[in-house]
Amino acid sequence: MKNFIADHLAMFVGLFGDEVSIKPKHHFLVHLPTIVLKSGPLIGMSCLRYELKNAFFKRCCHVVCNFTNICKTLAYRHQQFALFSCLSGMHQRNTVTVRTSCCVAAFTLPHCTMLCDTFGIAATDDVYVAHNLFRGSVQYQQGHHFVIDFCGDDHIPVSGRLEYFVSIAGGSEWYMLVHRYNTIGFMSHFHSYVVTLTEPPGYQILSLSDLVDFRPVCCYLKTNFCDETRFIRLHYHVW
Repeated sequence: MKNFIADHLAMFVGLFGDEVSIKPKHHFLVHLPTIVLKSGPLIGMSCLRYELKNAFFKRCCHVVCNFTNICKTLAYRHQQFALFSCLSGMHQRNTVTVRTSCCVAAFTLPHCTMLCDTFGIAATDDVYVAHNLFRGSVQYQQGHHFVIDFCGDDHIPVSGRLEYFVSIAGGSEWYMLVHRYNTIGFMSHFHSYVVTLTEPPGYQILSLSDLVDFRPVCCYLKTNFCDETRFIRLHYHVW
């Protein structure tokens, strides 16, 4: 990254010369590699989500017309609205849309026994399988990772990798078959949890409403020589 930034700034100066001066953002760019080394991956440090809150605060300012302590009023109203959204379920929509699915016999799937025990069907019965769907405006697809449970007194998150969606013939509800991970611990430098695949492989069938968080979480792989380490990063990290 340092080399790319140095080449970019050198070409910028060579192209524009003295006609355009170096801006502050170019200076900040020089320090970006050092920030990454000190703070960990930038994948969880995006502020774009918080920019979406601007409309809410602007509307409150226009309605309240508070000239004494507007910051306290906005913070209080935002807390109330966030709590109401969570308790009422308004922050998520449960409309499920499946664009492509296929009908197969249960015995053709690798997890036939689990499907039969969960849904009470025979191995020769038909089931519908899909690899991606939309829940409201959120897209779920094969390979996404989700927080499916919490364990221990410390409430360590347990995550899983989505294998596929399944629905029994004649049913309207879709279920997720996930491959569970074991959570080893929290690594503060990466602000992430170190996870490993369960051995022997452990699978679980969940409904969409069973998810702890309806949004997929980020999972990235770090390779050091022949060793591979998986990290699960949650959406928020409290500093």
